[in-house]
Amino acid sequence: MRDALNVLCESLPDKIQLFGDFSEEVIQTESRIGSIYLREGECLNAVEHLKTCLDLQEFVYGSNDSRTCETRRLIEFLKKDPMVSRTFFARTQDGIRQSRPVFRVTNKVSHKKEDLQLLQKVTKKPPISSKT
Repeated sequence: MRDALNVLCESLPDKIQLFGDFSEEVIQTESRIGSIYLREGECLNAVEHLKTCLDLQEFVYGSNDSRTCETRRLIEFLKKDPMVSRTFFARTQDGIRQSRPVFRVTNKVSHKKEDLQLLQKVTKKPPISSKT
């Protein structure tokens, strides 16, 4: 398996240069590389190549083609693995991890005075009217 994987990985740049990015040969090679990685249990490498394959398939074959649907189904299955989901799908298109907004304590606006006034207003009891 490793020999086949090495041959496929080494031939991929040549196939892209020879046939072009959106060729059947490149799509099949990406798919085969992803499948071998999946068989070897290397889910992160598998999903990386399968995602590339899916992008190419959607462009070349369309989103409703059976090959595209099968690749999409396989990627959805791999997304259920927490490690794959956390490390691969938490990234943006350019491959950089999505960052969360910065939590700033220093810029926090305080409404303590207004809150206290509101609390006093709400808790004030209305005058009790006495019936005699």
